Amino acid sequence: MGPVAVIALGYMFITNLDSIFVIPLLPVLHGGGTAAIARDVAFALSLRLVASLLLSLLLPVLAPRAGNAAVLLAASLLKAAGFACLIILSAPIGLWCFALLAGAGTGTLRPAVRAVIADETRGRGQALAFQGLFLAMNLAFVIGPLLAEAAIRMDAVHAGVLLVAAIEIGAGILVFRLVPARGAAKRAEDASSPWRLGLRALSAAQWLLMGQTLLSYAAVGFLIAALVLLEAVNPPLGAWRNALLSAEGLAVIAVQLALLPLFSRLPRPLVHGLVALAAGCGLVLSFSHALPLAFLGLAVFALAECLAMPVAQIEITERSPSRDRRGVFALAMVAAALGEIAGAWLAWGVARAEAIGMTGVAAGQAAGIALGCALGAVAWALTVNGRSNEKRARSAGRLAEEGQ
Repeated sequence: MGPVAVIALGYMFITNLDSIFVIPLLPVLHGGGTAAIARDVAFALSLRLVASLLLSLLLPVLAPRAGNAAVLLAASLLKAAGFACLIILSAPIGLWCFALLAGAGTGTLRPAVRAVIADETRGRGQALAFQGLFLAMNLAFVIGPLLAEAAIRMDAVHAGVLLVAAIEIGAGILVFRLVPARGAAKRAEDASSPWRLGLRALSAAQWLLMGQTLLSYAAVGFLIAALVLLEAVNPPLGAWRNALLSAEGLAVIAVQLALLPLFSRLPRPLVHGLVALAAGCGLVLSFSHALPLAFLGLAVFALAECLAMPVAQIEITERSPSRDRRGVFALAMVAAALGEIAGAWLAWGVARAEAIGMTGVAAGQAAGIALGCALGAVAWALTVNGRSNEKRARSAGRLAEEGQ
C-alpha cells in the first residue's frame, strides 16, 4: 500500500471524525425547546442525506474531468462552510445550511476517496487498503461522540466546531497537494466516455454488486435503528441500549483488525457466503431476550459488515474500467444510502409489529432471516457470474493461442 493510499485513509478518518464530532452537538447548537430541537435536527439530518445522494449522482456528470485531488479539496471546503454556518447563522437556518453544504461535501468525497485507493493499490495491498478504509471510518464513529461529549462538558462547543472546520480545510489542502490529479491527466479518455448516468448500462456483475451493497447497508441500518429503538423493539433489554450500540462499533473494529492479515487470502465465493450467513445469524441472535445472545449476535454481524463493505469496493474496482470507477463508486454510495433508509424504515416497522400480532423480537428475527436469504441469493449469483467470466476468459485465451 503506497503513500497516496495511506494519505487517502488518513483523510477519510479526519473528515469522518469531523462529521461524527459535529452531529451530536446539533441539539446543543440549536438551543431551542425539546420539540423544536427534535423536529429541526431530524429534518436537517434527512436533508444532509438527500444532499449527499444528489451530489453522489450528479458529480460524475457535472465534473467528469475533475481530478480526484480537486474533488477532495472541494468536498472539504463545502463541509467546512457547513460547519461555519452552525456558528454564524441562527437555528434553524444554520442547521439547514449545514445539512446542505456538509451533505454535498460528503457525497462528493466518498466516491473520490474510493477512486484514489482503487487507482493507487493493486492485489493484496488493495484488499488491505479497503479494509483500512472501513477501519478508519469505524474508529471515527467510536471517537467522535466521545470528543463531542468532552466539548459539551468543557463548554467549548462553538470553539470545537470552528476547530474542526479549520482541520477540514487543512486536510483538503493537504490532499490537494499530495494526491495525483488522475482525472485531469486523462482528459481525452474521460471526455470521450464520461460516466453517463442512465444512458450506459451496467454489467450484470456491477448490478449484482449494487444489490449486495444496498442489502448490506440495509442490514446495518436496520440493526442500528433497531438498537436506537430498543425499548420499543425489545423492552427487556431496553436499559442496555447504549451499551449494545457501543458494543456494535467496538465489535466491528475488533473484527476488522483480526481480518486484516486474512482478508486478501479468502476466496471470493467464501467471502460472499460468509456475508450472507453472518448477517442472517447475527441479526437473529441480536433480536434475543437473552443479553449474552444479543452481544454474540452483534459480534457475528460485525463479521458480515467487515467482509461485505471492502469486498464490494474491491470487486467494483476489478469489474469497472478505470475511467468509470468514480461514477460506479458514486452509484454504490447511492445504493448504500438507499439501503440505510430502507433499513431504518424496516426497524420502524418492527417496532410497531404488535399492530399485526407479532412481538418486536419475532419480527426482527424474521427480517434478519429475510435479509440473510436475500444476501445469500446475491452471493450465489455473484459466484455463478464469476465462474462464467473465468470460463469465457479461458476460452478467449485458447482461441488467441490457436490463432498464433
